[in-house]
This record gives sequence, structure tokens and C-alpha cells, in this order.
Amino acid sequence: MRWTGPARLLAVLAALALPLRAQSAPSGAGGEEPAWSTTLELYAFDPPEDDAYLSPVVGFGRGAWRFEARWQYEDLDTGSLFAGRAFTFGETLTLELVPLLGLVAGDTDGVAPAVEAELAWRAFSFATESEYVIDLDDRDDSFFLSWNELAFSPAEWLSVGFVGSRARAYEQDLEIDRGLLLGISAGSFGFTVYWFNPDRDESYLALAFSWER
Repeated sequence: MRWTGPARLLAVLAALALPLRAQSAPSGAGGEEPAWSTTLELYAFDPPEDDAYLSPVVGFGRGAWRFEARWQYEDLDTGSLFAGRAFTFGETLTLELVPLLGLVAGDTDGVAPAVEAELAWRAFSFATESEYVIDLDDRDDSFFLSWNELAFSPAEWLSVGFVGSRARAYEQDLEIDRGLLLGISAGSFGFTVYWFNPDRDESYLALAFSWER
């Protein structure tokens, strides 16, 4: 596991979060300012042909604006910062679309246009996070990443479904890893198990922990 980089990043983000939360208080001039929301996610991967590693993601939101900091998401020993704005559509069938632009630095240096989207209808949902990393050192090393989930929630605290991932941070034989997901939640906390490539000898697990406020 690689702990030094994530620990430093989380310490910096925690320091940044304090003034952000202070700003979420009412402005006192004609009403309240939109409150800041915070999301913390920690992914643990144990791919069959590479070392296990952690990937923390910290997100902030205010009104329609979204900000994210990631570590070892695009590549190992690489951090990224993203900013974008959310657009929502529909009532029964809802769509949230978030175009983002990011900066990537570390083992990979570049810029990354990205999009996050979630389509939901009753107990069903489809969520995707996709980006194209433009490598500033060598354009021929630019690459596309995507994480996709199709889920059904028979209860508010439970979700089951399918996951598909195209990753760069670890070695893989398949162009797209695919598998099953099982998620549970309690209040602000969530835990999801991903079982990738269950039909192959090189199947592996990934775990995700989340907290939001």
C-alpha cells in the first residue's frame, strides 16, 4: 500500500475544509448563502497483476458548483484537481450532468476534460465518471478513463448491480474490467464491494468507503 502521498493530500484538504465550512454560515444580508457540502471517498484496489493501492477522493459542493481532489485516480503517485458545474433535469426521471475540467500532476502531468452524470428512475440508477487525460509531456500517452455503475436499490440502504471500469492506474489484460457491485449505507456512511471479472481466473475485489455531509 502507498500511504505517504494520500496522507499528505488528506491533511491539506482537511485544512482547506475548515474555512470552507466556516463560509457556509448565513450571510446576514438578505438570507443564507448556499451551504457547502463535503464528500469523502476511499477506494481500495487489489488487482491481480499489480500491487494493492488506495485512491482517496475529496469533493466539495456549493450550490451547483462542484470541486474534487483525487489521488492515484488517473495514475499511481499522481494527484488531480477538478472544478465544474452541475445541471439537473427532470422530476420522475432525473438527470444530473456535471462537466468538469481538471489538472493532473505527478507520474502523469496533464489536463483532463471530464464529465460526471447520474440518471435515476425510481429504484434504478446509472452513474458514470469519464475523462480524457491529455498528457502534456507526450501527447501520444494521452488516455481515456471511465467508471460506470448500473444499480437497483430494493431498499434505501441497499444497492446491487453492475460495474464497468477502464483504468490506467493498474495493469489489466482486459480493455474494460466488468463485474458486480453490492452497496450498503447507514446515514451519511456508505460501503460498496466490487467484484471485477468474476468469470475469469484473474478476478479481483475493490472496496469503497464513503461519507457525505
